[in-house]
Amino acid sequence: MRRILSVALLMFGLDVSARSGSLRKVWELDLGAEIKGPLASEGIQSGILAIRFSPDGKKIAVSGNPYRFGQPTMSRLIVVQVVSPREDIQQFGIEHIVSDSESFGPPEIAWSSAGDVILAGRSIVRLRDGSSCELPNSLGRGFLGADRIIARVLLGVSRSQLEFFDSECKPSGAWELGYSDWAVTDVSPDRGLLSVWRRFGTPEEPLNELEVLDPIARKVIRSWPSAQSGYESRFADHGHVLCAGDGGADLYENRKVPPRCMDVDTGEKIAEARGIVGGAPFAAAEHGSRVVASDHGSTFNLRFREYDTGLKRRVVWDFRKNAEIASWKPDMQTYSLLGGKPAKEPFVFAISPDGEYVAEGGNGVLRLYKIQP
Repeated sequence: MRRILSVALLMFGLDVSARSGSLRKVWELDLGAEIKGPLASEGIQSGILAIRFSPDGKKIAVSGNPYRFGQPTMSRLIVVQVVSPREDIQQFGIEHIVSDSESFGPPEIAWSSAGDVILAGRSIVRLRDGSSCELPNSLGRGFLGADRIIARVLLGVSRSQLEFFDSECKPSGAWELGYSDWAVTDVSPDRGLLSVWRRFGTPEEPLNELEVLDPIARKVIRSWPSAQSGYESRFADHGHVLCAGDGGADLYENRKVPPRCMDVDTGEKIAEARGIVGGAPFAAAEHGSRVVASDHGSTFNLRFREYDTGLKRRVVWDFRKNAEIASWKPDMQTYSLLGGKPAKEPFVFAISPDGEYVAEGGNGVLRLYKIQP
């Protein structure tokens, strides 16, 4: 059900001294009291696990760590207005989601193309009346257009298929790919496409590909070896571009592999960000040419004789101009996991569909930045 929350707000005109100088803080919203978990203690803040702009860029959906443990474990989904974040704030109860900083696959929050329904984890929430339903146990979910949802549904220990659902969580079809080892990495509601990472070959010679599928026509549109493209991906520019990379991790090699963006229709590489290592986790402007990529660094661990990888900075990169627009070192957040154990990770983030704004959140605080110029 919808209700108005009490929030604290710092508004407009605050430059971000810790950033590159190319991001200007528009506002900061304290949602900590509303998403705080029951086991939060001194030093353990309210976590923000996922952020996503609506398709028109006028709203931001936010989800936090659990406020209630049990069966099921419950989190909160909060929707705020970009222009007037204090007005008409909505809140909904959803099943617990995982953090976008740690998960592999599509963003944990997805909007329908009409902007009236939100998919948060397994929960489908209709904003108009606050009603909701739950999808079956699934991974890699997203919207195909206005009211069709697709999800990778687990059928057993080593078998899964793509299934279609409507906004009432009712099944409406399925497609069994015949892949034994695969995962959905992103979904484009604009074009009704999804990207899939798959592993095949033999144990001695394993092969990996990143594919773009049309699940309605049940065919493969494009594929690239993941050794060239990476395994994590995000659609951009109305689903005509797929940007891909990985976490920059390799135990035995100091990797310097940059993320890249490819034309979905031709398969050609548009650009690669040579100043960025890895790139994932990503966020992409769904209707523009900007990407927020994660730049990783590595150090050699003498004790274990291997490389340790860590996040150095986040970068706004324009793949049409092949230029870095802004960069910053994200703050860290600490929150309670299931069982009360603390988790520590960077603030989660999102970029607006037009590529003009970045939202970042953690420790119960949501911030909006304007990308300058």
